[in-house]
Amino acid sequence: MKVLVATILIAQALARPQYGVPPPPAPQPINAESSIAVFDFQEPSYEPALPVYDNPSAASNLGTKQAPPAAEPGMPYDFEWAVNDSESGNKYDHQESSDGDITRGVYRVLLPDGRTQVVSFTADAVNGYNAVVTYERR
Repeated sequence: MKVLVATILIAQALARPQYGVPPPPAPQPINAESSIAVFDFQEPSYEPALPVYDNPSAASNLGTKQAPPAAEPGMPYDFEWAVNDSESGNKYDHQESSDGDITRGVYRVLLPDGRTQVVSFTADAVNGYNAVVTYERR
């Protein structure tokens, strides 16, 4: 009984305004149905997403060796360009020619250490790109 009386006295003392501050508003009854929060927790998935392919037939042929598409006949050409800047000492060039099947060429680049790197190359559909790199001193 003493505990109940002490609890009531404490509650009344807390309800009185102190130092001109009004008491907090009385708690209002809460509608139990509107205050329930439902959480739908799902474990995060750490698996990567599968790739999406535009062409289903291409996806089904992955990993199988396929014939390369028919190549168009090559077009013969010759070109070259060069830069020779005597003021800065920068000098580089490129020469290339093709008969439609095999492309051959050479290019030179001045390196920071003063050497000139010379790359001679050939490229074709059978052997791919092959280069021979040499260096020249000025």
